[in-house]
Amino acid sequence: MSITNIAIIGGRLDGQSGVIMEVLKINPSIKVTCIFDQTPDLKGTELNGVSIVGGFEKECQNFRNKFDALHIAIGDNSSRLRYANLAQDKGIPLYTIIHEDSVISPSAIIGDGTFVGPGAIIQNNTRIGCASIINSGAIVEHDCILGDAVHLAPRATLAGRVILGSKVFFGIGSCAIPDIVVGENAFVAAGSTVVKDIGEDDFVLGVPAKKSHNIYKKNLSD
Repeated sequence: MSITNIAIIGGRLDGQSGVIMEVLKINPSIKVTCIFDQTPDLKGTELNGVSIVGGFEKECQNFRNKFDALHIAIGDNSSRLRYANLAQDKGIPLYTIIHEDSVISPSAIIGDGTFVGPGAIIQNNTRIGCASIINSGAIVEHDCILGDAVHLAPRATLAGRVILGSKVFFGIGSCAIPDIVVGENAFVAAGSTVVKDIGEDDFVLGVPAKKSHNIYKKNLSD
């Protein structure tokens, strides 16, 4: 059996990296042999038996001599896209991870380096950009277009023909009616219902969702 040797960026067991490591346990053809993370407290430790080394930037020049591909296991959209662009500039393949319990239409296009979690549904003619996260139980209905580094939290739901710009975050249990357009880097808070278009960088919450100040104190990156 041919084994794909991949590296991961992001070393938090209680974050996206922990999710990725758990999913890959059930796939014997994928072996994670290195985790990049520049957090001082994590460097030199291990995650599920895999060594956590320093920052990715110092290693990317020689990456192809050691690994087959890279997956970016970071919840923060901006950071994930920055690393994805760096990897692509260096000719490093981004590895896409799709859970076996997800349902994806044959006509859907999933960008490189994207993660699709268990129970997620992606319907026909949908296009999803690179390095995105379609989390557990999220639903993307027909003919949606999602940009790069989008993050749909668990149970987020997009009706048909919704367009999301790059780096959009849709919180847990949030939803959008058909034909909505959401601008780049917008944030939809948990449990919100989007019934009208959202501008770039806007933070919205509520039912129906309305523009507001960011109510979250804690950094959502993981």
